[in-house]
Amino acid sequence: MSEPIKSIPDGVVVVLTGRLDSKNAAETLTMIRAVMNPSAKRVVFDLTALVFMASAGLGVLVQSAGLAKANGGSVHHFGASPAIIQLLRIAGLGSVITPYQVQPESTKAPA
Repeated sequence: MSEPIKSIPDGVVVVLTGRLDSKNAAETLTMIRAVMNPSAKRVVFDLTALVFMASAGLGVLVQSAGLAKANGGSVHHFGASPAIIQLLRIAGLGSVITPYQVQPESTKAPA
């Protein structure tokens, strides 16, 4: 991945790869907080290359949702594996972090 966070017109795309757990959750959240501002209403998580998410990772998503909601926005994801989708569902986050059915052009990673 070239950049873990990419700006889009109304928010940010956060590319998560490998594992999101207690070893990197705080750093990931710090990066997200650093780019959030009042005009950043949307956080989109690209989960295409995420293979594992622990409870600390769920915390990153929940706290990101709080940041976006404070700006009047929302949080979404795309590219999640069936295991990650099941984890989001079990954690009760399906209505908080909503999926994109089709990856929007504005969130595609740069070539």
